[in-house]
Amino acid sequence: MQIVNVALEGQRQARHSQGDTVRQSLVVLLGSVAKHLDPGDPQIPEVIDQLLATLSTPSETVQDAASSCISPLIKAVKERAPAILERLLDQLLDDPKFGVRRGAA
Repeated sequence: MQIVNVALEGQRQARHSQGDTVRQSLVVLLGSVAKHLDPGDPQIPEVIDQLLATLSTPSETVQDAASSCISPLIKAVKERAPAILERLLDQLLDDPKFGVRRGAA
């Protein structure tokens, strides 16, 4: 998982369509691997944080991939769900960047 996280961090710096394709693939890989972890695994909250951070990427395909991966994982962190929802609503209503607002939606 650490390798995927490092690659995803590196791809956040890239600003071209090929970078979006790589980011989307990494998000899907990260989310797919996390789905197969035990619900109590301590890596799941880290994966969810990574996926939530990826929602700020100004690419619709990357945002769609991240949101698709977050929904099955959120059950593993039920206690954090209200805080996550609050953070996304704040981004949706208050962030000046369109890409961030779209990702939070």
